[in-house]
Amino acid sequence: MKLVLFFIVFSTSIFAQTIEGKWKTIDTKTQKELSIIEIYKKDNQFYGKLLKISNVLSSHADCEKCSAKIKNNSLIGKNVIVKMQKQDNQYKGKLIDPFSDKSYTCVIKMLSNSTLEINAYSVLPLFGRTQIWRKIN
Repeated sequence: MKLVLFFIVFSTSIFAQTIEGKWKTIDTKTQKELSIIEIYKKDNQFYGKLLKISNVLSSHADCEKCSAKIKNNSLIGKNVIVKMQKQDNQYKGKLIDPFSDKSYTCVIKMLSNSTLEINAYSVLPLFGRTQIWRKIN
């Protein structure tokens, strides 16, 4: 009986994991906070919008390095994760660099309820960039 109860509790906690919520992006080199992204679900797909830009990136907050089509627009509220869909134990979709407006293939893996591993690449995952995001409670 105890084993069955343990299995039910353990299974529930695994399936309850979701990428939805607010996440702090961390620079892999400096370990400093870069931004806060809110991931939300819409029409069975996940999107992530930029809520805050840290002081590290604040010099670019007015989009001075963006492409002409988004130049002079505020980055806050911009979707940087689009059309993410769950596939097995990971999520696949697109990540958009808010400064260059370039789109990359993105794979998100939940390492725990409070940690995401984000891998973004243009051609092959091997040549992409991986970043860890921490959940904000």
